[in-house]
Amino acid sequence: MNAGISPPSNSQVEKADSQLRKIFRGEKPTEALEHCLEVVERHRQTYARLMLNANIGVRRYAQELGIEAQATQRLKRMQTIIEKLTERESRMNLARMHDIGGVRVVVDDLDALRRLQGEGGGEATQERGRDNRLRGQTPAEWLSGCPPHLHVLR
Repeated sequence: MNAGISPPSNSQVEKADSQLRKIFRGEKPTEALEHCLEVVERHRQTYARLMLNANIGVRRYAQELGIEAQATQRLKRMQTIIEKLTERESRMNLARMHDIGGVRVVVDDLDALRRLQGEGGGEATQERGRDNRLRGQTPAEWLSGCPPHLHVLR
């Protein structure tokens, strides 16, 4: 996020969220749309630095452990956020939307994954496509404050 642009407050995010829904339902004039989208974009961008820090932290930690790991990151597209709020999940609250940003780490095998988790770092299943929360603190969690999700694909 640009240094000159401050992140919106939770109340600003909640207000923009509410107004956006009303605009898309035709209950509010579209004049407020630009401001709502600007607040949503500023909120979206607050995840960029967290993801970068988590990405760098995980790669450094993997390197220290001698694990070959590929880390990538992504921000949810603005259009997808709008669709999720106004169409697919109309009860979703933008301030509580947890999948705006994400970091993916790919390692060669389950052993490398468990080593990357750290001693006692948590449980992992080997079921294809199953989503599990890791228990314990990982480098990504220390940096982002969010518990990571684990997808193990065979």
